[in-house]
Amino acid sequence: MTEMPIQNSVVSEMLEKYILYLKTLAPRICDTTHKNLIRFNNFCARVHPEAKELTEDIVNSWCDRRPFEKCKSRNTRVLPVSQFLRYAIRHHWTKVSVPPSLPRGGNKPRIPHIFTEDELANFFNATILLRKPVNISDFDFKLRSMQIPVFFRLLLSTGMRVGELVKINREDIDFQERQCVVFGKGNKEREVYFNARTKIHLQKYLEQRTDTNPALFVSLHKPHTRLTISGVEVRLRQLGKEVNLHKVHPHKFRRTLATMAIDKGMPIEQVQKMLGHVKIDTTLHYAMVNQTNVKIAHRKFLS
Repeated sequence: MTEMPIQNSVVSEMLEKYILYLKTLAPRICDTTHKNLIRFNNFCARVHPEAKELTEDIVNSWCDRRPFEKCKSRNTRVLPVSQFLRYAIRHHWTKVSVPPSLPRGGNKPRIPHIFTEDELANFFNATILLRKPVNISDFDFKLRSMQIPVFFRLLLSTGMRVGELVKINREDIDFQERQCVVFGKGNKEREVYFNARTKIHLQKYLEQRTDTNPALFVSLHKPHTRLTISGVEVRLRQLGKEVNLHKVHPHKFRRTLATMAIDKGMPIEQVQKMLGHVKIDTTLHYAMVNQTNVKIAHRKFLS
């Protein structure tokens, strides 16, 4: 990536510090992120050369949608600046408001869905109230009724990808520290952590296992092969229908955990580490979702 020059502007000093911070998280910053940060700085230098401090008028003049500009293009241009402003606000460099995203099409914003507390409660209740199929033994049904809740609790508690979870072996679990080792994209190793409730469910499930397969999760019928992603997705869709949750997929647990973590104030770089993202830009999309949710909640409860 060719470094673009940073002109002297009202934001140049803050931007230089922010770019250095991004480089400590990942040596190579996404080209799109870097270019749009520099373009924002050069815009400030060109259009507002006399400005002594960053104002909402300056930010809005950069973030406003341009003639014939698609919403997606505008959001790509604005997103790096929005994340820079969040960082600047957190460090008390500015009090300027973060600009919202635009809808990608139509009149309604496209908001990636996460589970609400009620939806999660209903979902896990559904895993407890499973109906016994006629073609399964009492023992196998008991094992299934224990396996399904712990599987999805692990997804929600750790933020793992479903592909990472089905690869875990029993020996990978450290109950003392409530953690386990997973291998993510590119076969990169990282530690993930689960809560006390998940630990109890997992221990009870493993105590009932009588097979010798080293996999943490296996099919219920002999020869008890390792559980597959497609098997998980089918069962998840069935459970979703039982509690009227549509378009339920394993990744939604990961997205929900990430948004909850950001809501509770977890630093974005720690969320990045938890999720196993190589680039901070990927994690920042969760922060954008969070900001949208805050806006909706404010209008619902306070406006």
